[in-house]
Amino acid sequence: MALILLLACVNVSNLLYSRAIERSKETAIRMAVGAPRQRLITQTMLESFVICVAATAISVVIAAIWLASVNGRLDTLLAFETPFWWRMNLSTFSIVTAILLAVITTLLTGMLPAWKTSTGNMNQMLRDGTQGAQSQSSSRLSTLIVIFEIFLTCALLIVASGMINAIMQQYDTDYGARVEGVLQVELRLEDQQYASEQAKIQFYGELKSQLRSEPDVQGVTLASYLPSEYAWYANVFIDTRDYTTGNQDFANVVTVDRDYFDTFEISLLEGRGFDTRDRLDSPLVAVVTKKFADSHWPEGEALGRRFKIKDQTGDFYTVVGVVDQVLHGQELDEFARRGTVYRSIYQQPRQYIKVALHTEQSPYALGTPLMEKLAKLDRKLVPYNVIALQDAIDKRLAHLSFVNELFMVFAGISLILAFTGIYGVMSRAIVQKRHEIAIKRAVGANERDIVRYYLIYGAKRLLWGVVTGLPIGLLLLSFLQRTGLASLSVPAIILVQIALIAIILTAVAIPVSRALQEQPVAALRGE
Repeated sequence: MALILLLACVNVSNLLYSRAIERSKETAIRMAVGAPRQRLITQTMLESFVICVAATAISVVIAAIWLASVNGRLDTLLAFETPFWWRMNLSTFSIVTAILLAVITTLLTGMLPAWKTSTGNMNQMLRDGTQGAQSQSSSRLSTLIVIFEIFLTCALLIVASGMINAIMQQYDTDYGARVEGVLQVELRLEDQQYASEQAKIQFYGELKSQLRSEPDVQGVTLASYLPSEYAWYANVFIDTRDYTTGNQDFANVVTVDRDYFDTFEISLLEGRGFDTRDRLDSPLVAVVTKKFADSHWPEGEALGRRFKIKDQTGDFYTVVGVVDQVLHGQELDEFARRGTVYRSIYQQPRQYIKVALHTEQSPYALGTPLMEKLAKLDRKLVPYNVIALQDAIDKRLAHLSFVNELFMVFAGISLILAFTGIYGVMSRAIVQKRHEIAIKRAVGANERDIVRYYLIYGAKRLLWGVVTGLPIGLLLLSFLQRTGLASLSVPAIILVQIALIAIILTAVAIPVSRALQEQPVAALRGE
């Protein structure tokens, strides 16, 4: 936002500066007849003030309309039900901020043209060229400003494209498991009725037996966390590793039943999954993901290796199987790089469980049968958070849609600012060279040579802007990639450069074509 505001200030400042150059002879005449410099500076700053105040008033109205739209969509933008008092409206602080921004932008946009007005040499301006012509120093400064605009635009668009690409990747995430056609429900078993571990295990068996009797149910499983959900992240201790030096290992820990991997179609790479051999009175076993196995035992097979989890038991788990990587979390954050440890729910019974039902029909068609089966088993049991797993994922990602919308708006604003600013400056620069163009045509230069000259004129500024803006944009993008907020997209980078080339070509072609439509004699007579 700060960079976009800076780009807007540079645009307005550059256009006011070009206007001051056009009026330099008028300014010199006014100074010659006695106008004080202070009055000329005040007039220049007043122009900037009127522009910034008008723009601020329009922006406040647009912000109010946008916030009203956001309030209407707030429930769909967040992964939880929003409290009734959550309303985003313009406040006194917002209005004060807008006023301060208007003052700041007035100063930023007015300083350069005011400096041009106050430091000009009256005698030199009266002697220098024709009306509207730029001196060498003014032309050089205008060129630097155009390069700076291209630099800012290039960096902004690269960062915005990286953030948009990261958000789009979140929607295309491969969780390593099937998430479509799954209905989930959360249960909490009563403390007194299910106080013993055997009572919990008996309930698990009865629940699965009842749900399997439904004709539309293709699979039933129980777990502490489902694929795509953030899991408990705990310390693990590998039996062959020395932890006295302060080393630490972590992993996602998920408690599942025997049908978990089959229900979610998670590939078993080595060993076995959980089965009837895994009971309360049998040695603790675990199934780990390939990422966990490769991280801790890269030199050999993971099967048969042992580790501890920092929990209440403190016992060793023996690895009996390795499955493909399953994502618990989002694609671009650090959770995607974590390994996962699965343990059997029949060895570690839980009070809080999640039930997942797989069906080829709509998941919500299983809602009524699920409630009936649960009521038959235990009328005191209250299920909650009954939702299709894919819808739960979409709801968790819903806020990203708003962020995506925001960054697309930022990218669009950057392009508009870049086009208007660069076009305005290039157009004025070429208009100020009408006399030069007329002379070239009068002495025999053809239109193609003139167009080529000004295209090279614009290409040089584009090259300098891209040479400086591209590495800065990539540097910012690499920083954001480490935080999981952005992702590099080579096609997007190429599109940014194509957009900048199109802006420069348009900014040069339109004013040059207009200048060429004018007869040389008319331009020379005007001068």
